Amino acid sequence: MIESYTHWVIRWRYLVILVILALVFWAGSGVRFLQFKNDHRMYFGKENPQLIAFESLQNTYAKDDNVLFVVAPKDGRVFTPEVLASVEKLTNAAWQIPYVRRVDSITNFQHSWAEGDHLRIDDLVRNAADLTTENLQRIQEIALNEPLLVNSLISPMGHVTGINVTVQPPGINQNTEVPEVTDFARRLAKEMLSENPNLEIYLTGALMMDITFTEASVQDITTLIPIMFLVLLIILGLLLHTFSGIIVTLLIIFLSIIPAMGLAGWLGIDLSPSSSIAPNIIMI
Repeated sequence: MIESYTHWVIRWRYLVILVILALVFWAGSGVRFLQFKNDHRMYFGKENPQLIAFESLQNTYAKDDNVLFVVAPKDGRVFTPEVLASVEKLTNAAWQIPYVRRVDSITNFQHSWAEGDHLRIDDLVRNAADLTTENLQRIQEIALNEPLLVNSLISPMGHVTGINVTVQPPGINQNTEVPEVTDFARRLAKEMLSENPNLEIYLTGALMMDITFTEASVQDITTLIPIMFLVLLIILGLLLHTFSGIIVTLLIIFLSIIPAMGLAGWLGIDLSPSSSIAPNIIMI
C-alpha cells in the first residue's frame, strides 16, 4: 500500500506540489487573525475551579484590576515636602487614567480624629509643599502607625510609598483597553520623574503584568527568532556545504511553521507569552 502510494505521489508530483502549496497558502493566510491576548485568565481552563470561584466573586462584588505606582525617593525619605507634593500631584493626576474607579495613597488617606465633641475626617496630607516640620512629623507618625497603610501604601521604614489605582475596563476588547491604561500610567510616571529627578517610580499591578508579558513576547518574536534563523542558516551551511540543501531545509521549516500558525488564527486561538514560542518548537 505504501509502495503504491509512493508511486502515485511520484506520478502526480506536480499536482501534489501545487495542492500542498495551495493548502499551505490557505492555512497560512489565517496568520492575519492572530493576536496577543492581554489577560492572565487565559492560562486557566474554563472549568478551572479557582478561576470559576474568582469570577464568581468578581461578578458578585466588582471586577477590578489595578496599577500600582511605587515611589522610592533616592534619599530614602518619603516624608518631605517635595516627595509628598509629588505623591499628592500623582494621586490627583491618576484620576485621569482610563476606566479609573479609585485612587489610594497616603496623601488622600481618610484620617479621622476627635476634636472636642466632634469627629473630624480629612485627607492625611493637603498642600504638601507648604507643610512645616511639625506637620511632617505628625503625618509620619500617623502613617507609620496606621495598619491600613503600613505594608500596603507605605513601607514600615517610611522609605517607599505606593499609589494604588483601581480600574475597571469594560472588558469588550482587552487588547485595546489594557494598553490604554498602561500607556497613560507610563506617561504619568515619566512626567513625574522629569519634574522630580530625586524619585524612582516603578509600575506594577495586574494590568502591568498582562501588558509586560505581551510586550516581552513581541520583543522575542521580533529579535530572537530572526537571530535563531540566522544561527540555523550558519549551522546548515557548515553541515551541508550545499546551497540547495540549505534552501530545502529552510523551505521545510517555513512550510511547517506558516500553516501551523495560520491554522491557529483560523481556529481563533489567541497568542500568549507561552504559545508565542510555537515557531521555535515546530522548528526543533
